[in-house]
Amino acid sequence: MKNKTIIYAVIALVAVFGAGYGIYSLTADKAPLSGDVAQERETVSEAEKEQATEALRGILDVANRIYGITEGASFTFEPRDAYGRSGNFGLVTYEGIRGDRVVEEKIINFTDDQGGTAEVDSATGKVIAFHRKPHYGFCDDKPCDVKSQGELSKLVLQFLERVEPDFEQLTSNIRQYEIGDKSGGPDGANYFFTWNDMEYQNLLPEGVEADRAPFIQIGITESGFIFSYENTIGLYYDALESEALQNYRQ
Repeated sequence: MKNKTIIYAVIALVAVFGAGYGIYSLTADKAPLSGDVAQERETVSEAEKEQATEALRGILDVANRIYGITEGASFTFEPRDAYGRSGNFGLVTYEGIRGDRVVEEKIINFTDDQGGTAEVDSATGKVIAFHRKPHYGFCDDKPCDVKSQGELSKLVLQFLERVEPDFEQLTSNIRQYEIGDKSGGPDGANYFFTWNDMEYQNLLPEGVEADRAPFIQIGITESGFIFSYENTIGLYYDALESEALQNYRQ
């Protein structure tokens, strides 16, 4: 099990800078999956919407408090009426360029009034993703309140320890860790802390592929505002026990 000292050391050793990092640049163009064709989706109940909304509100509150916002933060995320899919989950089989989904996830998708998005796994009630408008410091002349990479890494780990109690267990077999930066424009820079589980593919039955390796990623501005979160590790590992995937092992 990794301790904080080891994680900090790894962070320092493998820091990689480049504008190509960040979750928006990690997904390569692929042929559409057969399951992506528009189809009727099951309606989310009001109780599930309420539970998912509270889960999302809770994780954003943690991020806000780490940044120093303790009250008055706006929350405009609203759940969609029908279940959807995660933007970074997919177990598929390919025949030529045609891809067929093996496991169907049921995600409660959210949007807000500033173009933000979020995802909550209906099976576990856990937030697996959020993206919101970045904030670059409490001043008029930006950038300001700029923190060092070491300070940002501590904030990221503080956040993960609070929202993902199993963080160390989930990442115990992950050897690839990356830090990337990407310009946020004249207001400041954004940093992405990413854990990629490159061993997961070895656990899948022959012929089944992960559309993208399971990962945890935190997007944080140089002033310490966490504006994005992705965590598909639990989603992928829960899928290993699904009936649909078990059929491929027979």
